[in-house]
Amino acid sequence: MPTELISSDYAIWLTELKTRIQSARSRAALAVNSEVVRLYHSIGRDILERQTQQGWGSKVIPRIAADLKDAFPDIKGFSASNIKYMRFFAEHCPVPLLRSSLVSHRPRRPARALVSSLLTNYPGSTLLSCSPRCNPRIASGMRFMQ
Repeated sequence: MPTELISSDYAIWLTELKTRIQSARSRAALAVNSEVVRLYHSIGRDILERQTQQGWGSKVIPRIAADLKDAFPDIKGFSASNIKYMRFFAEHCPVPLLRSSLVSHRPRRPARALVSSLLTNYPGSTLLSCSPRCNPRIASGMRFMQ
């Protein structure tokens, strides 16, 4: 397109448009990541409940991991170690409250085997606050800001 047909404020508008697109993409990533953390907590809570109510033992975790890997081969984060940490997370922080803010824009990385890594692998600054019933030592170790 010839430059004489473009209005003088085009460059400014294009810069603002790029900023809006980046912002929307970041908000979408943060929303997805918050849901993943909630999902991991609910998986841990479900395992705890079934172990308590139905007498499931610890050997069920490798079985769950294998079944989830079979069902979702392209999704990382369902190793036996991660599922153990999901259970640990739910046990020690029974009611998480998640908030997100746009502080940094890093690409999403898969969850690691540690709960802290599981939470810190997400873009932006996700704050995890536990309910008053949560073990304070665990809560302080799981709370972070980037």
